[in-house]
Amino acid sequence: MTAQLARRGLLAGLVAWLFLVLTPAPVQAHANLVETDPADGQVVATAPETITARFDEPVSLAAAGNQLFDAQGDPVDAEFVVRDDALEITPGEELGDGTYVLSWRVISADSHPVTGGITFSVGAPSENVVTVPVVQAEREVTLLKGIAEFVRYAGVLLFAGLAVFVAVLATPVTRRDDALRGRLLRGTLIAGLAAVVGAIALVPLTALWESGEGLSAAASAFTRSGPAVAAASLVALGVAIGWFALRLRHAPLTGGAIGLTLGSLIIVGHTRSYGPFWLVLAADLLHVAAAATWIGGVIGLLIVLRSRPRTTDAAETVSRFSSLAAWAVLLLGLTAAALYWRIAGSIEGLWETAYGRLVLAKLAATVIVAAIGGWNRRTLVPRVEQSKDAARTLRRTLAAEAALLAVVVGLTSALVGAAPPVSTPSAAADEPEPTALVLDVGEDATAEIRVTPGERGVNAVEVALTDADGQPLDLEEAPQLSVALEASDIGPFDRPLSSTRPGRYEATADFPLSGTWTLRLSVRLSQFEAPVVSGEVEIP
Repeated sequence: MTAQLARRGLLAGLVAWLFLVLTPAPVQAHANLVETDPADGQVVATAPETITARFDEPVSLAAAGNQLFDAQGDPVDAEFVVRDDALEITPGEELGDGTYVLSWRVISADSHPVTGGITFSVGAPSENVVTVPVVQAEREVTLLKGIAEFVRYAGVLLFAGLAVFVAVLATPVTRRDDALRGRLLRGTLIAGLAAVVGAIALVPLTALWESGEGLSAAASAFTRSGPAVAAASLVALGVAIGWFALRLRHAPLTGGAIGLTLGSLIIVGHTRSYGPFWLVLAADLLHVAAAATWIGGVIGLLIVLRSRPRTTDAAETVSRFSSLAAWAVLLLGLTAAALYWRIAGSIEGLWETAYGRLVLAKLAATVIVAAIGGWNRRTLVPRVEQSKDAARTLRRTLAAEAALLAVVVGLTSALVGAAPPVSTPSAAADEPEPTALVLDVGEDATAEIRVTPGERGVNAVEVALTDADGQPLDLEEAPQLSVALEASDIGPFDRPLSSTRPGRYEATADFPLSGTWTLRLSVRLSQFEAPVVSGEVEIP
């Protein structure tokens, strides 16, 4: 029964991760566009020798998704080069008069892809201009990457935790029972192999996810270097050394192998983009170490108690783990708070962003597991040596802990791929408010358009579509948005909208000049109904 419950928990964790992978989440860039030269929509008198897009952190170039097009959508030869936080595009020859469309795909410091694009004109705008293409990772790639991420995280945490359990906590029972030690070692090896398989699978899948390419390019993706390759190498090395060290009962070597394996988890992730570096790195490593100790201890105790060891030996092992688990839970909570503070920096972000809601879900599951563990420590652990009923109940509660911990691991691996909220300084009295438009779209639908910060330069445009009851409108295709400064005969320029969740869409728009800009929105409500509405925003 306990094994069945643990298996169900593992399945639940995987299902939770797949649900999160396949559910659209708000598009929040990890590297944010600061400015472009020329600006989006700008008309320049002479052809620029170099086009520049500057971000708020260093980026690298994705293997695909970077292209310069003319107004008809034909590719224009150009060289794309990244220098620190700037993407520089040099056309192969001087650009002629007309409008050009630039599309980019870069990788932020935490290994997440960032896409975008602009249009600009030389001499005078073209009459007809194609929209900026948006490169998105294929659904199959995202799904497989999510599965591999879950397998890697679960494998690494379980391998490291079981290694600690075998080397430190389980000695009261394993010193008299070689068969039990063998079962624990087999469980450790299986976890390690799962971690290696997941890490190796992530090498091509991460490359495809970053570039937006399909599975057909998987063979070439294996040849690309990056953090995923380094992480896979650390996992393989740590598992190999750890396995042999455990068999030789070499504690220092085992500790080093555990460090290598856990270190693979912090090579890729949000901690690479936030500081102070020493604080975030240390907190992340302690966080995964505490999680591994807790998870590995729970699974290790399940294996031990199912083997029916001597009561006194089992009681000592349970008592050892219970004492260590209490400190692990405390350390887990402290490091989680430190990491969220440095990465998100916003209490409101816990319920206003997808990243924050994932953190809350993980927190809720962790609190439940901690409550079960606390009840075990106070009620069952003192009675294990005297009561067989207490031992049986403890096995059941440990299985419940294992099931919930699988969900926690699923949520943790989901957080690796989720975008944290963009950190911004505390609101000041003179901070500009977003500009908002409310437009009627047909008889039973409303569109709310928010332009943030509502100033010259690059702005975020959010579109919310609701029905007569205020519920989100789930459309089959994204609305079409264009912006124009009609008084200066600039535009209209199409700004592609990306769906963030049902009824919600986002885009970026550059307003290079002050004035009254017209925003036009075309919404296809049905096969025969596609109203076009417009409103004006004042850009100071």
